[in-house]
Amino acid sequence: MLASRNKAQNEQFNDGVINVLEAEDGIIKKNLFNEISFGNRTFGVKRFMDAKVSGNTIERMISVPMECVDVFERSNIIETRDYRTGKKGLYEIVLKQPKYDTAPPSIYITLKGTDIKYVDKRNNQQT
Repeated sequence: MLASRNKAQNEQFNDGVINVLEAEDGIIKKNLFNEISFGNRTFGVKRFMDAKVSGNTIERMISVPMECVDVFERSNIIETRDYRTGKKGLYEIVLKQPKYDTAPPSIYITLKGTDIKYVDKRNNQQT
């Protein structure tokens, strides 16, 4: 008897959009990429504890389409905008993990809040 293959987990990217920002010394210089759709993900105890042991705090985990794999660098700042609430947030990337067993393939990005009060030089406002 042949073993059955697990069905791929369906991913949806309909919870909001992110902008990938270039920032240095507390100043947001420019948008590197705009309006990438994301889906919220739930992170488990293992991921939470691994981050805590390494000195990080996880605030949120999102998934984005695999086509965006080259977009994200650890030095980038992620600006999120939630469709449901309209709430915006700034985050640093803790971990990015490709997921090939999802349909469509995606990247899970683990985020932590930033303690820096950024000055937005894109249009001279503080974020």
